[in-house]
Amino acid sequence: MVRVREIDPPAGVEPLEWTLLTDLPVDTLAACERVMRIYRSRWIIEELHKAVKTGLDLEASQLSGYRRLGALAGLISVVAVHLLQMKWSARTTGDLPLEPEMKAEPMVKVLEKIHPPAGQKTMQWLWISIARLGGCQGRKSDGPPGRLTLWRGWQTLQTLLRGCNLAGP
Repeated sequence: MVRVREIDPPAGVEPLEWTLLTDLPVDTLAACERVMRIYRSRWIIEELHKAVKTGLDLEASQLSGYRRLGALAGLISVVAVHLLQMKWSARTTGDLPLEPEMKAEPMVKVLEKIHPPAGQKTMQWLWISIARLGGCQGRKSDGPPGRLTLWRGWQTLQTLLRGCNLAGP
């Protein structure tokens, strides 16, 4: 068992306290810190499982057999990681301008026509434009787009890009 308590919480905030049960040895401070690091990573693992289960709906698959379902789960896991990366990129790199080579991407050209940027093309504009294709209103009072909204927007964008490719130059 590892018990963790926050020593200097911000003013007016109750200190965090965790009691962690583990089967790992915790006979040194370094071992205790390892258990804490593992526990801190738990939320991203939960997000990944939620993306696989509810966002990509693995459980609704009609595949039978361990091998087929395992192959689908492997593929869906890669997509789920991509969704989580999109979600966190939208939240952390918003003010960065798009790189010059990215501005020439067909996806950016399609998004410019659907949701023209008010000013400079930034990562925030890119992610919000994709999220708007997935149903995000894009209002200032709304929170940042979540993985489901980004996923729906990404699917719509891929359909639009496929249509552009089929239509030719």
